[in-house]
Amino acid sequence: MAHLGPGRQFEHRLIAPLSDNDENSHVSNIAYVRWIQEAAFAHAEASGWGAARYITLGCSFVIRRHEIDYVRSAKGGDPIKVLTWVEEFRPASATRITRILRANDDVELVRASTEWVWVTLATLRPTRMPADVAAAFR
Repeated sequence: MAHLGPGRQFEHRLIAPLSDNDENSHVSNIAYVRWIQEAAFAHAEASGWGAARYITLGCSFVIRRHEIDYVRSAKGGDPIKVLTWVEEFRPASATRITRILRANDDVELVRASTEWVWVTLATLRPTRMPADVAAAFR
């Protein structure tokens, strides 16, 4: 896998479900947001930080902010490639970059930046992230 930014790039693939089409017969904007989150979860799992490990630690990431540029549209049935990596770590947060491409021709569909905040599960308040969490994504 190629390396972009300081984090290790992760690739997540799917076929756009026909049910994700909106009234214009294109994939709905909300589907892209779901794919961004699904790719982040798959990346965390592949890096050894799946949901069970977060629960054991008593902390996890929550989304504070999405910034999304919709570049081109996809349709249900299109093969989709989601590329994601963590661009920057701060003491209690991280910025994840995501690019969504149509997999058969690598046409860019979406560019996104998501701010994830490290919180305690008991209070949902930000807390300092352990070094091994950031290390797993580099």
